[in-house]
Amino acid sequence: MADRDLLWSRRVLASIMRRVPTRMRKLDWWCEKLYRRLGGGGYSEDAATDARWPAGLQPPVRARDGFRMRLDLSDWSDRRAYFSGEYYQRDLSELLRRIVRPGDRFIDIGANIGLVTLLAARGVGRAGRVLAFEPNPGPLARLREHVAINGLQQVEVHDVALAEAAGSAELFVASEHTGKGTLTVDGGAGGRVSVRLVRGDDLVRPADSATIIKLDVEGYELKVLRGLEQLLRAQDAIVIVEVTDFMLKRVGESAAALCEFLEGLGYESYSFELLQRRWNRGIALRRAPGVQTGEQYDALFARDGRMKRERLAALIRE
Repeated sequence: MADRDLLWSRRVLASIMRRVPTRMRKLDWWCEKLYRRLGGGGYSEDAATDARWPAGLQPPVRARDGFRMRLDLSDWSDRRAYFSGEYYQRDLSELLRRIVRPGDRFIDIGANIGLVTLLAARGVGRAGRVLAFEPNPGPLARLREHVAINGLQQVEVHDVALAEAAGSAELFVASEHTGKGTLTVDGGAGGRVSVRLVRGDDLVRPADSATIIKLDVEGYELKVLRGLEQLLRAQDAIVIVEVTDFMLKRVGESAAALCEFLEGLGYESYSFELLQRRWNRGIALRRAPGVQTGEQYDALFARDGRMKRERLAALIRE
């Protein structure tokens, strides 16, 4: 079979797979097995696997939540979204589906190409607001395109990096995966681009609407949080942070310091776990003070207040 015919057949198969109800455990298992047989790969970049797939953006496809995506099959995370119809971090996606509500304000810091932004925009609805921050020019262009082709007037895109002080810095841009742009000093191979730094509190003010923050900036997380301290003190927010100790240490921070900072503001730390049940999915939160185990993990921080009672209480397991 010619390469073009093979790609066409995989497109048809992907269209079918995006419609399979994978919230059912058995069907999810079969789809994952089929994806691996197709040569889709795992959950990280692999040069040999990625090279077997065509580079460049494919025509838009419809995700499970209804929005449209343009994806690059040579990128492992795009490829997974293309075949599954959803963002690869299913635990985060399930959490957001359960806690984001119409009228909320969602702040996506490190928005990349916008798959979490799209999911959040669906949750907040036309009455809500999504603030998406992405300074990396490549992902930024795709983020803007995703917002445009889905007609998301509730989304504001900001082409700046949030930090603890205003200024400028060099962003290290990885050549292989859009999610690897970093402001840390050991950015690795790839190009560099100068980006504007903005203190979060200078852009984002406390609001009456419920606020949920997702933060994933490859080691710069504590710098961003310090720049949002006024908001975090004044707002009863939910904060979801990717914590990677070795990346934080590149800029003189640590996972322990990040946890201490948020806990010092009255935020409690939780782990969250996807529950792939027989017929449906669930999510479980568990109290996890201080640094959790693992080189890299996502943590949720919330105060013991209204947001916790109304959004999280039903999900917490002792």
